[in-house]
Amino acid sequence: MKQPHTDRRKQPRKHDTLFKAVVVINGIIWLLMVIALGLYHYGRPELSPGFYEYLNIQVRTSWKQEYYRALVVLLQVCLVLTLVTSLLRAKRSRRKHDHFGFNLFFLIFIICVSLITLLF
Repeated sequence: MKQPHTDRRKQPRKHDTLFKAVVVINGIIWLLMVIALGLYHYGRPELSPGFYEYLNIQVRTSWKQEYYRALVVLLQVCLVLTLVTSLLRAKRSRRKHDHFGFNLFFLIFIICVSLITLLF
């Protein structure tokens, strides 16, 4: 026998499968951002304090290209996932008490600023 259809707007968001998927994808995006921070740290040019020059210690003055490329690709993937997640969340949020989520705007801002800084 077929179960009666329940209106998803009347059930809590934590019971919604799409909402659970959006939360998991958000967690994955934040994890990828932490990985991107590591790529940035190890791939960026090194700072050269004055005493390094005095001691004739050589430092790398350019990006490690493999880290740079991986960082740009990772940020692009994060941006696409964040935009998809925000669209899914906007389409699915129809209840009066649903909030859009500040972290999505924050992620989009951080990723866009990072990409613009890296590309220019």
